[in-house]
Amino acid sequence: MQVSRNERRLQILLNHLQYHPSSHLLSTVHSANCSKEDDVFVEDYENGARIITLNRPKHLNALTTVMIIKLKKFIKEIREDSAADFIVLRGVGTKAFCAGGDIRELATAAKENTPQVIVNYFAPLFRYVLSVYRYKKPYITILDGITM
Repeated sequence: MQVSRNERRLQILLNHLQYHPSSHLLSTVHSANCSKEDDVFVEDYENGARIITLNRPKHLNALTTVMIIKLKKFIKEIREDSAADFIVLRGVGTKAFCAGGDIRELATAAKENTPQVIVNYFAPLFRYVLSVYRYKKPYITILDGITM
């Protein structure tokens, strides 16, 4: 089985930190309300690692409003989890870590003259960025490909 460059980098990082997720998987996903098919999900590892994955490779992992709200929720949950030692954020696919905001979602809102949709996008985005800034535990991002 061929391993992607992102997977290889994550394994190198975790090995360097002496964390071995393949042998210490606590649960497949962080919450019973999400799965690896979701646009963003968290994997919990027994060793304290929390891996957040952006999972929209066909859209270059561009962030939708729903994804941003989930990211903010995950950060809050992980911050309160005493068993969590650090977070790794990564994107699925070979072309992009994250192309930034989902322009299609914002353009549709602009065409429909619904400015509240735009406010509902950027307000959670800025709160998420602030929560990352204030986060006390290590927060590592694997940047590969397009990164906005």
